[in-house]
Amino acid sequence: MIMLSELDLNYEQIEKNILKFIKESVENAGLSGAIVAVSGGIDSAVTLELTVRALGKENVKVIHLPERDVTLEQDSLDVMLHCERLNLTCEVFDITSILHVIQQSVP
Repeated sequence: MIMLSELDLNYEQIEKNILKFIKESVENAGLSGAIVAVSGGIDSAVTLELTVRALGKENVKVIHLPERDVTLEQDSLDVMLHCERLNLTCEVFDITSILHVIQQSVP
């Protein structure tokens, strides 16, 4: 088993590379900002954090797409707390009815 200490990773450089990638990807697409869909999990939380660092909070829109039967209330609370910490507004769109229609149309 490889120990993390054996990898000798430069986390500051990795973060710089990720921030550069985000910024260049948005610019190369001809966009001025990004929309980040957050779930309340760690992956989307890290994505949001890095996107805000790369583009500035004024260039990031946040959406949360909970589904009544799947999304935990704690996940939605985590989303709101994270957005509050970053001083961002999060738009919430309940997708329960949309998913039910899709489920009914899939054989």
